[in-house]
Amino acid sequence: MKQFLRFNVVGMLGAVVQLTMLFLFTRGFGVRYVGATVAAVEVALLHNFCWHEMWTWQELPWRGWQARLLRFQMGNGVTSMASNAGLTFAFHEYVKLPVLAANVAAIAITALLNFGLARFWVFRATA
Repeated sequence: MKQFLRFNVVGMLGAVVQLTMLFLFTRGFGVRYVGATVAAVEVALLHNFCWHEMWTWQELPWRGWQARLLRFQMGNGVTSMASNAGLTFAFHEYVKLPVLAANVAAIAITALLNFGLARFWVFRATA
């Protein structure tokens, strides 16, 4: 339960990072929202990975962080990018939500899947 709570705290901070970057990429740099979503997700992924290493799964040895980062990118990264880009597009284009609200909805939908991937594959304890 402690890991689940910590995972969600990191996730909420990551959502703030992601939404801030999405705003900066779209409004500040004029990047189209789907590409900006992918870039914002990547920034948030790296942010979240660092916090998960240092806090959520702090009991894991430092050794092996590179393999965990690769698994995090392959599992949570691919899941987050695909779902965030696809769902943000769908919520914006079909439901007519503003881009940031569409992205918040996309983040919420993938939270449980991402915890499962992180807990049972990325940060699993190894012998």
